[in-house]
Amino acid sequence: DSLLAQTYSNLEIICVEDCSTDDSSKIAKAYAADHERIRLICHDCNVGLGPARNTGLKLASAPLVGFVDSDDYVHASMYEKLYSLLTKHGADIAQCSAFFVEEDGTVLNKRPGASGCCRNEPLLCLYGPQGTPEFVGAAWNKLYKKELFTAHDIEYPPHYFEDIPVMVRLLYYAKCVASLEEGLYYYVQRPDSIV
Repeated sequence: DSLLAQTYSNLEIICVEDCSTDDSSKIAKAYAADHERIRLICHDCNVGLGPARNTGLKLASAPLVGFVDSDDYVHASMYEKLYSLLTKHGADIAQCSAFFVEEDGTVLNKRPGASGCCRNEPLLCLYGPQGTPEFVGAAWNKLYKKELFTAHDIEYPPHYFEDIPVMVRLLYYAKCVASLEEGLYYYVQRPDSIV
């Protein structure tokens, strides 16, 4: 629902159904049937979060891509603001801050919490030195130029914390990373999460 409500309307939504064991498949099929912008891809067997991200990346037709985990949600203006930030700075990656929330929406904390642009050595964003924006090494609160993945054969590995090794490579190749202090991604904390 939060993706369908985006103020940036030129959005292709690729839903990768990775053999879930709950009602996710039925829900995803209903959404895809009701909304032209949703493309549903169903895996034949469960391959995990990293390979599911790779499936979506390969099928994305747009030059920019982002990821939203299945149990999270985003502010209605997230992709519009990240697109504006990315184009304004000529960035390869644009990120916003994220709220870590309970299932009922109660905010637990916010991060990273800085605005700015890192041009010379974006890899240093991971360490947050003085004068550069703080950075979260996760895949989900960002908008990327797809060519950052394709030009360097970057794929997500099939294990937990799959985004960390990929993020290091993306930052290595990025010429500019722009950050927005505003919290626009809602990362839901659940006791039965995979991590």
